[in-house]
Amino acid sequence: SSHVAAWAALWEQSCINVTGCRRLNQALYGCLYYLLSDLPPLKPTDFQYIGLSPGGLSNGGIGEDHHGHIFWDQETWMYPNVLVFYPELARTLLKNRIRTLPAAKYIARQEGYMGAKYPWESAATGFEVCDADIYGLKEIHINGDISFAFQQYFYFTQDLGFFQKDGGWDVVSSIAEFWSSRVTWNP
Repeated sequence: SSHVAAWAALWEQSCINVTGCRRLNQALYGCLYYLLSDLPPLKPTDFQYIGLSPGGLSNGGIGEDHHGHIFWDQETWMYPNVLVFYPELARTLLKNRIRTLPAAKYIARQEGYMGAKYPWESAATGFEVCDADIYGLKEIHINGDISFAFQQYFYFTQDLGFFQKDGGWDVVSSIAEFWSSRVTWNP
């Protein structure tokens, strides 16, 4: 079937084997399976991909893990693995951050800052969807996680066009503007 063929192609490019350690191999296979099963198809489609949720898309209900939402975990823990095996899919993850840049700029303005402040927990709109205000207002390290993912992408691919023409620079510079607007003089 096409499903079996698609998984075989994915697995051929990303399977990791550790010699002599069956339990570690099982854990690696399980982690890779859940990561790969949350990614969009390798072939471009019109499907608007939102991103990776640390709880997985299957855990999308209220009170279940992360409701299928996107967190900093995507850029910090999940993204590097995708980048190494599938740079084109890593680019897709970053394109979602480019697509949601207007929402991040709006959030920064609403909180009295310049640039862009990405939400702690987001979904399709790019706006904050966390049901606990303290996280949405106080958890600002997500911007650093996102800019770090953009940096990793550039170091790995050297895809300067992504930054010059496709919006990568807009995200990175907007995050830098946000951090700069938070600075206060302390003589």
